Amino acid sequence: MIEGVETGGGLTRTPECPDGLEPVSGGAQTGTTVTDIGQSYPNVEANGWTTSVTNNFPVAIDVTWYSVCETPV
Repeated sequence: MIEGVETGGGLTRTPECPDGLEPVSGGAQTGTTVTDIGQSYPNVEANGWTTSVTNNFPVAIDVTWYSVCETPV
């Protein structure tokens, strides 16, 4: 899941795992070190990994959010 974040803005997203899989990890990648990755946690209700990002870069950035999913044991 890729989405733009404006300067000074923030977003929280939860990419969902496909049916039959559950989240085991996840996060966000911004391509710059001038961002804050806030909360990052498994979201059981949404069946994915939730991560918050704040953009402190002087221009809008693209953020890739991801969930790593596996078959439950």
